Amino acid sequence: MVALEADENKTGVDIVVPLQRFHSIAGVVEAKADGHRVNAGTVRLTSPNDPSFNRVASVQKDGTFEFDLVPAGTYVARVEDAKDSQGRLIQTDGRMFYTVDTMHEFGPAQEQILLQTTDVTNVVLSVRQ
Repeated sequence: MVALEADENKTGVDIVVPLQRFHSIAGVVEAKADGHRVNAGTVRLTSPNDPSFNRVASVQKDGTFEFDLVPAGTYVARVEDAKDSQGRLIQTDGRMFYTVDTMHEFGPAQEQILLQTTDVTNVVLSVRQ
């Protein structure tokens, strides 16, 4: 066994991390009313069994999100600050700026996820306006 203190380095030690025990959780955020994908927001992944487990992913432009290297267990994925947004260029004082306008805001949504021996790639978080 090798023990390390804060800010301590050791050489000549090989560490093996069994990556086959880690998986991905992925999915989409969609509007419950019409099923369109929401293009902005934050998805938080927590574990009811491990209060220290807390990961955050951004909702991508295509409505998707993903968490990698997640160990098997039970999790809750919760979307916050979900919104439809649209970017545009504006000119002020002779300079161009990119700004993002919020078109619609949505409430939170969450799903419980059981991650066992394979990736979970079909999570759907349906948000209400």
